[in-house]
Amino acid sequence: LRTHKIHRQLKLENNPFLNHHKIHDNAVLPVVNAIGWMAQSCARLYPDYSVFKIENTALFKWIVFDGKQKEDYTLELKEIEKDEEKIVFETTVFSEGGRLPIKHYRATVTLWNTKSIPESPKFNHQVSGTYQPTDGQAVYEDGTLFHAPYFQGIKEILDCTEDQIVLSCIAPEVPLSEQGQFPVNSINTFFADIQYQGMLVWVEKNYGAKGLPLQTDSAILYRPVPFGIKLFV
Repeated sequence: LRTHKIHRQLKLENNPFLNHHKIHDNAVLPVVNAIGWMAQSCARLYPDYSVFKIENTALFKWIVFDGKQKEDYTLELKEIEKDEEKIVFETTVFSEGGRLPIKHYRATVTLWNTKSIPESPKFNHQVSGTYQPTDGQAVYEDGTLFHAPYFQGIKEILDCTEDQIVLSCIAPEVPLSEQGQFPVNSINTFFADIQYQGMLVWVEKNYGAKGLPLQTDSAILYRPVPFGIKLFV
């Protein structure tokens, strides 16, 4: 079992896509990009394995490009279990602080031998019949969401009740040159962000409140998610 430490400099000018994800006029690294960075870094260490499960993700401190941000970050990938079928990592992104490092993101990442990944299950969404479908673009224009075009993927809200939200979504094609230091590989982080947006829309519609995701219990990846394809969330 090994522990790997990878150092990276992050600069806004090297990551044009971040200008499409601003809060209070400052570019903010989306949580899903940080998680994708950690998970895909694990996969690059072991080419015969693929990212299968990401658990216990947590945000501690945003990376905000407000002129005061750090430029140097460390990604720590600590192997906690390893055999021919799977490898499990505890992963953390941190930067140097005063007396102690500043934690930014954490996740448990499980790689599976690529030959062992099961078929994806079938999911047939059900709608309540009590909600009149609405245009998804409206949530980007009425202040519900702050995302600019690269992250605007909700096309239609098909259902929204106290129990669920069902969306029709398409991840817009983002040029590789714009993806900067966070290129889509096994994880389409742009579509993942669009999935998370559904929770913000649900909170707004049911409680009239704003929200941001801080943690995720578990996500399983059966196969890559492409750009430009209509998918249900």
